[in-house]
Amino acid sequence: MIIKIINNQQGSTALLMSVVVLSSVLAVVLSASEVIRNGLVVNRVQLDSTRAYFASEAAAERILWTVRNNISDLSSCNAINHCAHFDAGNSIICDANCSAVNSVSAVFPNYKYYIDYDSAGVGTKLICYGFYSSSSRAVEISY
Repeated sequence: MIIKIINNQQGSTALLMSVVVLSSVLAVVLSASEVIRNGLVVNRVQLDSTRAYFASEAAAERILWTVRNNISDLSSCNAINHCAHFDAGNSIICDANCSAVNSVSAVFPNYKYYIDYDSAGVGTKLICYGFYSSSSRAVEISY
């Protein structure tokens, strides 16, 4: 009878130790997976931010190309109508509605932007705001 009790205690001790070891391994694996998941989320936010920056850069290039090639000018823009947009014919339209945004192109419809015009000081200042998903970035141009 005493020999059977000793054998049973050794088996239960081994079982308890294996449960403790496996629980420790599970905790380490779950912690590592959470670190990896957080890294993936940060990478997605960084990617969206970069895309928003490229949208603002596209707006800056488009407005400068349009103005410098005399395709359209900013004469309709003033302190009240300070938001520049492009119509279907690439003409610049200025109004007070900054919520109306342009797409970068038909190929990239999720890349949006608008341009804020300011000529209050010396020269002209354009702030190009780019948007993608929930990220936004701005590029300022002065000339």
